[in-house]
Amino acid sequence: MIEAKFGTPTGFKERVLAVLTDSSTSLRTKLSVLGFNWVPLGNFWARGGELQPHVVKVLESLGIQTSGAVKQEYNQRILYKPSRIFEPNFRSEMLLDYQRESLDFCIKSGSGIVALDIGLGKTPASIAYGDHLGLKTLVVCPASLRYQWDSELVKFNNKIPSKIVIDGTRAKRKQQWKESVNYQYVICSYDLLRQEKDLESAKSYLNGGLLICDEIMRVKTSSSQRTKAIKDLRNSALYAIGLSGTPIENNLAEFYTILNIVSPNFIPSYERFAELFLVRELRQAHNGRSYWQIMGEKNVDEFRDLIKPLVIRKEKRECLNLPPASTVIRKVELSKEQKRIEKRLLELAKEDPDNILKYFTYARENVISPDLVPVRILEQPMGLSLWGLDEPLEYVP
Repeated sequence: MIEAKFGTPTGFKERVLAVLTDSSTSLRTKLSVLGFNWVPLGNFWARGGELQPHVVKVLESLGIQTSGAVKQEYNQRILYKPSRIFEPNFRSEMLLDYQRESLDFCIKSGSGIVALDIGLGKTPASIAYGDHLGLKTLVVCPASLRYQWDSELVKFNNKIPSKIVIDGTRAKRKQQWKESVNYQYVICSYDLLRQEKDLESAKSYLNGGLLICDEIMRVKTSSSQRTKAIKDLRNSALYAIGLSGTPIENNLAEFYTILNIVSPNFIPSYERFAELFLVRELRQAHNGRSYWQIMGEKNVDEFRDLIKPLVIRKEKRECLNLPPASTVIRKVELSKEQKRIEKRLLELAKEDPDNILKYFTYARENVISPDLVPVRILEQPMGLSLWGLDEPLEYVP
């Protein structure tokens, strides 16, 4: 085939015979050694490089003039080398079953909390929901995750999304917010929204769109500036989705705060919520002011039924075929120095019960290393003489 198409250059036949008679290599290797490249467009092997005289003669015999365009086309075909180019090929049908369930939950509820365990893929499900709605979408996340979201939007999107990360100086952010009207996705951090101008710009962009709050437990404290900013921003959004691997960290009061963000009409009165689901005790502070101390929860089953339309929760053991977790406990004896410090901290806690949490924290640090416990704490009021020591404490293993 090669001879018929291009003829045989001088000395080429001898070289071909020498290589082809070498039984230690494959045919593909032999052709590569001889300078041939596989041309997938034409489905044949050919030699690369400039047009050789014998090739020119063959082309001219076929009535093809060897113009610059012909040479260029020939060289492009001969020198063709396949390359791997990444193209987004994610489709919502590629979601796993539990992710599809989360997407269906979002579509049905409009707003809610997607509480999949860490590593189960909350991000693809939420991006698929944004794709489904086709609205302007503001992603609010911890500052450390902004550019991760930027890359995830490309990875888990049906098409190359239009997106922008709000970051940089005040002047730069101002320009970015102006340009944001041209983008479907805008990414910013929680702390950025504490700036009044950034918050107003975010509200203007989001008007009637989708708000995605990643790691929504960052706004669990109702009195924080961060939470107040998100609640204000929520009024501009048509839908809101909260993402969290651990939706309840301390008590239901914090969970109520994030529920109230995604669905402001869910039991609007906190006092009514506390009356129904919290066990509280009225206490007196040092300054004479009274406050409610949360002691526990009540009517938990009723609360679980109440929030079903707003929360989807999946754990790894439900979604993945994993063996049960095992716990290994290794007991380590405290050193003599640690025992003496622990004894002293216990005495201080009894003398000052209002600050018992502080001494408990020092006790935990003492378990790690006695060097972490401030000596000044141990010196009040009786000092190191308790142990008959005059020198600062030293770690004794």
